Amino acid sequence: MFTSGAHAVEEIIHIVNPPVVLHVKRAVTLFDVLHFQAEMAANRICKVLKVNQDNERLMEEYERLASDVRLIHFSLSFRFKLLYAAVNH
Repeated sequence: MFTSGAHAVEEIIHIVNPPVVLHVKRAVTLFDVLHFQAEMAANRICKVLKVNQDNERLMEEYERLASDVRLIHFSLSFRFKLLYAAVNH
């Protein structure tokens, strides 16, 4: 009459109280849905964190390049002033 393992337990519960099996199945299904949603949320958070890290890296690179441009501008401006002073004296 009974099978072995989990099916045996399910059959016993079903014989004793059929609605209990439905509640257990619904709970397991709900848990699976919530687990899937949690995984999706975690994946989305990871993607956002990666984009944020990339943005921070790009901002640091921009600051470095802007600093280089300022140094080049200062150097050229200084050289131009020296050249202008030498030509006009």
